[in-house]
Parts: sequence; C-alpha cells; structure tokens
Amino acid sequence: MFIISGFVLGIITSMHCIGMCGPLALAVPRTEGSKMRLFFEGFIFNFGRVITYTLMGLILGGIGMAVSLAGYQEIISIILGSSILVIYFFAVVFKKKLFKLNFTNKVYAKLQFWFGKFFNKQTKGALLILGILNGLLPCGAVYIALAQSILAGGLAQSSLFMASFGFGTMPLLLTVFVSRNIIPIAIRKKMTKLIPVAVVLVGALLIMRGMSLGIPYISPVLPHQEQASEAPCCH
Repeated sequence: MFIISGFVLGIITSMHCIGMCGPLALAVPRTEGSKMRLFFEGFIFNFGRVITYTLMGLILGGIGMAVSLAGYQEIISIILGSSILVIYFFAVVFKKKLFKLNFTNKVYAKLQFWFGKFFNKQTKGALLILGILNGLLPCGAVYIALAQSILAGGLAQSSLFMASFGFGTMPLLLTVFVSRNIIPIAIRKKMTKLIPVAVVLVGALLIMRGMSLGIPYISPVLPHQEQASEAPCCH
C-alpha cells in the first residue's frame, strides 16, 4: 500500500518537478537519434534521481526505526503532519518562501560545480551521475515524500516508498526529456491545482496515522499500542 501511495504522490507532485527540473532536463546534452534512444537516455537520467531518493529513504528509514522502537511514532507523525500543513498555509498566505537558509546556497554552489564536470560528457555514466545530482536539489515535493517515508516502518519500506515516489515523477519528466518541450502552461496550471490537494492530504494522513484510529492502511493501531492495550491490569 505504501508503495502505491508513494507512486501516486510522485505523479501528483511531478508538475512541481517540471518547474524545478524541466529546464534542466531540456538542457542536459543528448545524442541525436531515434525517440527510443532519447527515451533510453532520459530513463538513465531520471533513474539517477530515483537512486538518490531511494538512498535518502534508506537513511530516514533508520531514523524511523529508532523513532518506532522508542514509541514516539504517533507523536512524530502528528508533528510532521501539522508542520506540513502550517508551513504550506503560511507559504500560501504570504506567497513567498518562509526560509532562505545560507546552506542552500552552498548546496547549489557545490552541485553547480559537479554538474559542470559531467554536463558536457555525452556518456551514459555521465547522464546517470547528472540524475543523481539532480535528486539532491532542494525540492518541497521531495521533502513531503521524505516526511512520510520516515513513518513507512523500516529501512526497506522507507527506501521502497521513496523509490516508488521517484518512479511516479518519472513519466512527465521523461516526456519533457524526449519531446524537448515543457508541457503547455494551460495544462500545467490545471495540473498544479492538484499539488495543494496532495500537500493537505499528506499532512492530514500523517496526523490521522499518529492518532491510531484503527482504520486499516490509513490510521492503523500501531503494534506497541496493541501490546499496551492487551497487557493485564494489576490490582
């Protein structure tokens, strides 16, 4: 179920990725050839992003396991869900980024350096590395996915969630790579209307998950809560 939810989240938020990564996908050097060749090269480039997202999920999966074992999974889930909703609300109200940290500029500078080293190398390996670097670019959609992956339940689940998210973003970005065109503004405007829905839905689901309402897949009762409820009462 979590794999499907990651893929769906990737599809919905991929319109945001078009704005962030679309111009980069158009600028990436490619060989002249058939559509099938371009498709293969585009897949390699985008698969690099999937690798990065999967590794991020693996790292956060370890944090998620520690949180789960400590018994704080519900609290963290509610905090994450609430934070997503509050930050998005203020971002919409003030129509600007709330945080502009200096370290993001340093990240961009480092990435630009490495992009430059591989940008003009027309090899499959260079395309893969460019995709991996692309996955490191600061992105709100990725942050939302990572927040949910923490609570996926373990290393494998978290990494698989992020991998499925990456594959969900791939169809639109692969289309941009092959067609060399950004999707028309009119269509993008219609599809971007789904992004607020995705943000609110993810935030609400995280809060509901933390409440352990006993709703299968959406708000299940977590194992340690079941054990606590079944524990014998002493008199």
